Amino acid sequence: MTDHEKDSLAATIARYSSSHIYRYFLGAFTAFIKPKLLSPQLFGLWNLLSIIPNYSEYLHLGANDVMKYRVPFHLARKEDDAVAHIEVNSYYGALFMNLLVVAGLLVFLVVYDGDLASRAGILVMAVLVLQIWYYDFHIDNLKARQNFRLVSSANYLRTTIGFITTVTLIYFFGIYGLYAAMLLTFFATIFYVRSRYRVVFRAEFRFSSFFSLVRTGFPIMSFGIITDLIISCDQIIISYFLGLQQLGYYGITKMFVEFLMQIPQSSREVVEPKLMEKLSGESGKTILEDFLFKPLYNTAYYMPLIIGPVIFLLPVVIPLILPKYTAGVEPTQIIAIGCYFLGLAFVTRGIIVAHKWHVEAAVLMVPVLLVNLLLSTALIKAGYGINGVAVASSFSYFILFVALLSYIRRRNEIDFSGWGRMILGFCLPFPVMCLLVVALPVITDTMSVNKYVQSLINVVLYGIFVFVFIVIAQKVYPILARLPMARRNRNR
Repeated sequence: MTDHEKDSLAATIARYSSSHIYRYFLGAFTAFIKPKLLSPQLFGLWNLLSIIPNYSEYLHLGANDVMKYRVPFHLARKEDDAVAHIEVNSYYGALFMNLLVVAGLLVFLVVYDGDLASRAGILVMAVLVLQIWYYDFHIDNLKARQNFRLVSSANYLRTTIGFITTVTLIYFFGIYGLYAAMLLTFFATIFYVRSRYRVVFRAEFRFSSFFSLVRTGFPIMSFGIITDLIISCDQIIISYFLGLQQLGYYGITKMFVEFLMQIPQSSREVVEPKLMEKLSGESGKTILEDFLFKPLYNTAYYMPLIIGPVIFLLPVVIPLILPKYTAGVEPTQIIAIGCYFLGLAFVTRGIIVAHKWHVEAAVLMVPVLLVNLLLSTALIKAGYGINGVAVASSFSYFILFVALLSYIRRRNEIDFSGWGRMILGFCLPFPVMCLLVVALPVITDTMSVNKYVQSLINVVLYGIFVFVFIVIAQKVYPILARLPMARRNRNR
């Protein structure tokens, strides 16, 4: 048995989540360095060019998504031939699509009469598209085979090398240093992964087989695309109506959204392959309890431990480290509250995809996207600026979760009578969190301490109250995972 097979689910999620948290902590610092060391024009050029590799991640057209879900299912049934066909067609099919984009970029480079920085950037993006294709395939394959130990190590390495090369090379070579840093980071990480894991293809590639994967995987990917649009459309709205400066203030909001979503996202990526593995052998009720309600409860009760400190510390931390971005504090606090429901919405995807409900669910999400767009626009027109956009986004996260959970309940054919009690249980932390966030600053305002000490007091008191609340909830809802400290005490 391999090391990653020995790992418990909780340990795997913890390790994988920590690698993502490390990535975004260090990545956040790296993000601060870029605008400090580049001129606004060059920083704008970089943001424009970075759209290319970001969207190139979808060029597999869903084939990698099929690989992540089907490979663990076929491995559990010892269907090695099916695994081999999925892997080879995902690999070469995505390569073909990426080569088309690279060819388009090179043709554009020939006819484009821009400055040296722009032309060099387009060439770098062409190389980066291929690097991302190769890296993403291997990472997705490792996830499908549940080797999250190596995925976590790759996250740590990529983040560390990216930080060192970005800070050093931008300082000496400006935008060209940033280009080099991106290429070197992916090259080093790819070399590390390849030295420890190689996919041996045991089947022949066929376009017909690739398109068969796309027919299944594209609807899954469309589910993810619409989710991303719901999360990111606020940036489009702000840039259109309020301009790039306001979008810059709002930039710290998106940074904290990515940070807050690391635990539910990491949990989802670990749990979903296991769900596909268990789907053929477990009862529907067990699947529902283990892969929907249990993750919902753990997300609902433990995310407030992160959201609260973020809300309390932002007003004192941002003016210290980014004094030009204090206008982004309030929208970030608003979005942090909405992330509670976004985290819960992330959890529902596994059940939806496992039962092949993703097409209907994606259609259901389109009105949520429209609500976000229309409400954001209306609040901007009413004069609420980026705070109004944050309110609209948080509300859209709420209705996204309600819509997806209601859909699952409606489609569920399992005789499960505990829906009402289960829903009540994982909804309780939200009002408790909101009450503490509002009440604690009112109480500590009466103390004769400076704002920094007051924020720390708020964080400590908040942590104590939430910890006690979780301990009490564990007695009422055994499905809720115990804190590591509580587990150690129990084992003694």
